[in-house]
Amino acid sequence: MERVGDPNDNDNGNPPEVAPQEVHVSATSREPPKNTEGEPGRVLQRKSIIIKRQEEAEPRATEAQNQLARLVAEKNTEIATLLTRLERAESAARAATTKLQVAESRAHNAEKRSSYLQARLQKEGQEARSEFEALETKIRSLTRDLEGSETTVRHLIDQLTQDKVDGRWNPSADQDIRDSLSALDAKVKSWAKEWANTTFRIDALDPAAARKLIKNIAQFVQLLPDGSLPSAIGRPSARLKEKLPVILLSATVAREIQMMFFKDPFFCSASRSEALQAVLQTMAIANPREAHLWRCTFWRLLHPPQTAHSTEAERSVWAKTNKEVQAYCEEVDNDYCKEGELFPLLAPVQSDRERQNRSAGLRAILMEAAWIAQRLWSQPTYLQTVDLPWFQRQGVTFDISSPLMQAHTMNRVDHDNPAHNGRKILMVTRPGLSISEGDDVKGLDGDQYRVLAKAIVWLEEGPLGSER
Repeated sequence: MERVGDPNDNDNGNPPEVAPQEVHVSATSREPPKNTEGEPGRVLQRKSIIIKRQEEAEPRATEAQNQLARLVAEKNTEIATLLTRLERAESAARAATTKLQVAESRAHNAEKRSSYLQARLQKEGQEARSEFEALETKIRSLTRDLEGSETTVRHLIDQLTQDKVDGRWNPSADQDIRDSLSALDAKVKSWAKEWANTTFRIDALDPAAARKLIKNIAQFVQLLPDGSLPSAIGRPSARLKEKLPVILLSATVAREIQMMFFKDPFFCSASRSEALQAVLQTMAIANPREAHLWRCTFWRLLHPPQTAHSTEAERSVWAKTNKEVQAYCEEVDNDYCKEGELFPLLAPVQSDRERQNRSAGLRAILMEAAWIAQRLWSQPTYLQTVDLPWFQRQGVTFDISSPLMQAHTMNRVDHDNPAHNGRKILMVTRPGLSISEGDDVKGLDGDQYRVLAKAIVWLEEGPLGSER
């Protein structure tokens, strides 16, 4: 380590030589002369102290230098960090400036577009006002024409309905149809009670007749999986034996009325009915409403209302249609009462007069059903029947709240007791009938239909008793 020189040293590093001092003794004082022989020793002592102090100060100086170096490094790191932050801030500022410029550009473009749209809107508004004024003028003109047309139509309607004897082209109120169907059902039951063979036993028939009868009643009775009759009908209880023939006869007639008049819209032309139904079904695929209007027009042309102004041709067509319907009803009566499906259920007659009375009663019922059906088919509405095949297709069980069905009185079902819900339907003793508008393609699958008659159903394993 380099020694720090003392300021009292000469150029050679040795202590300077001290010239001998002269001792002056004043006259007034005579002190003894000082001893200078120990002066070089003291100088060496001082130099030694200085060297020692320098040696002691050297570590502290080194530590101070190290601390200074560390401080300089820390400050350099802080400066680098600050420079990095500054660069990031400058970059963020540049990005913000760019975004601001873009936003200002968009705002400028939006302002230009807003001005364009405002001008365009103003122009289109003026054009719309002009068109609206033109439409208002046209509407006023059309309204005047419509009022004139309505007056003409009312006049034509007044002429058409003047002196009409029965108004059969006018739609009947639903309640009137319900009342007519209810009265018809009562007549069917009354006729069945009068002419049913109360001693009838299906097991007493020969096999061929039994098979024929089972095939007939299978249209409204739910057969067992093996094709046999359920026990309630095949082996009726003592209480039911007396009433079963009446129930089966009434149900058979009700089923035939349904098939003849309320499923076939062209029963007035029986020989051509199938072909006409095929045409109607094809037309309904393209346009249900127009198809039913065509069917409605068909009826109105073949069965025109009789008025004081009816032409001879109209009277002739009306009479011919009535004659065909009567012939159709007589044919049905002959088929069913002689050797047809009703024959096993009918009581033997004792005279021709009884036979004539029985046939006359059935024909009157059929003609009344035809009259009700004609009132419905001459309107642009759609009829749908609710029978056993419909219940089977839908997988429906008894529901006391359903508008389409009600339990037979012999089931003794309380109409306020839902405990019977879910019971299987064994027999439909009278099909139901609903009506919907001609363009309502959903029918019973929708909610726009109107029920004219509920289906009367016999529930499986229900309590039996007398009719109320």
